Amino acid sequence: MLKSRTFLYSLIGLSAVLALVIGGFYLYDTFRVQTVVIATNEEGSQSYIIMDALAKAVQNRDPRIRIRLVQTGGSTQIMDLLRTHQADFGTAQLDAELNDQVQTVALLYPQVFHMIVKTDSDIRTPADLRGKKIATSSQSGGGFQSVFDLLSYYGVTADDVEVIPFEDGTLRDEAFINGEVDAMFRANTIGNASLRELAAKTNIRFLQLEQFDAMRIQYPFLFQYVLPKGTYLAADPVTPMQDTKIVGVPTILFVNANVDEEIVHLFTEVIFEHQNDIVQKTTQGIWIESPVAYQTIVPAIHPGALAHYNSDEPGFFVRYYTEFSLLFTFGPVLVSIYFALLARFQERQKSAASQYNLELAKLLADLTYTKKLRVVQYIERSLFESLNEVVEAVEDGKISSADLQLYSLVWEKAMDAVRRRYDTLKKPVRRKKKIIK
Repeated sequence: MLKSRTFLYSLIGLSAVLALVIGGFYLYDTFRVQTVVIATNEEGSQSYIIMDALAKAVQNRDPRIRIRLVQTGGSTQIMDLLRTHQADFGTAQLDAELNDQVQTVALLYPQVFHMIVKTDSDIRTPADLRGKKIATSSQSGGGFQSVFDLLSYYGVTADDVEVIPFEDGTLRDEAFINGEVDAMFRANTIGNASLRELAAKTNIRFLQLEQFDAMRIQYPFLFQYVLPKGTYLAADPVTPMQDTKIVGVPTILFVNANVDEEIVHLFTEVIFEHQNDIVQKTTQGIWIESPVAYQTIVPAIHPGALAHYNSDEPGFFVRYYTEFSLLFTFGPVLVSIYFALLARFQERQKSAASQYNLELAKLLADLTYTKKLRVVQYIERSLFESLNEVVEAVEDGKISSADLQLYSLVWEKAMDAVRRRYDTLKKPVRRKKKIIK
């Protein structure tokens, strides 16, 4: 009897200890604060703006997570921080020197290669840069290595040119304006504000990079883009003078391969659920997309991110796949229109370009709710008519480069939306067969 009681008391005691241990682990997991470090570019850059918005959204979702943004000199430094586990996440160009410690989370926005010369320069292709001086970004930035990759394709080696890196972008631009260098290479977003300022100070020309398919054989990380005519100046002179084919690389949100899958899944989920909020901060947010279609090009997708992309649970847009799903699909475009126009309204009265953008917004709104093919066709015709009017306005100098840039991006997205809506409405509606009892 005594032994039985002793055994019972021992069992109760062990159960109590086990309950305390399990409860302790539960409380620790529930209330522990985790610090996540994101390495990005300097404050004010596109990557910093996007990461700042993402950090705030994640912390609102899970207050236990503390996020610290680390400003760096560019992609090279960010890769080093990820490799040495000093950062958990980092933003860098796809052509940066990668390592086996980094994996992919999402594509953020394109960084296009601008090879710039004076309008009266005899340099017509990158091959003509042999023996010339080229100004570029600092050695720690992703653009520094990109210029050598680009020149190498055209048979120009590092010994054939003098590439001069500048830590200070203002000094770099001044060296170009004053003729101290023959050309300037910059990896920037399309419609970059500082390039508009440069075009306003001196007449510039962008070298065409037309051999994209051949270039991609040697550099598979390249993507093709187009600088629409008038992207940087609408008149006096129009810059560029014509649609200019160029190449570039996407800026990617990378993560250290050892970061917990739940953390990466949370960040991946939040960046897409709050994409509209990011667009309110910068229009570059409209480019954010899944890397699944580019798995042969980008580093391996982190399991936490892949779990989000392959999740059986409906995503944000799928959950609201009704009339409102289209509204959310076009949300980034509509929000970018609103905030761009709001900023201009604060500076001056509504311009002619604002009217065109408002017309696009109205057409997008009509497209959201229509279920008739003929309405979609009417909207398509209206878009082309609007484009024709804008072209005439550009020739007359009535639209600024900033207005033209916004209109061009929105018009292209609107045409994509029309095609998607047209394809959706063309699909036959599957009807459930009635069961005859």
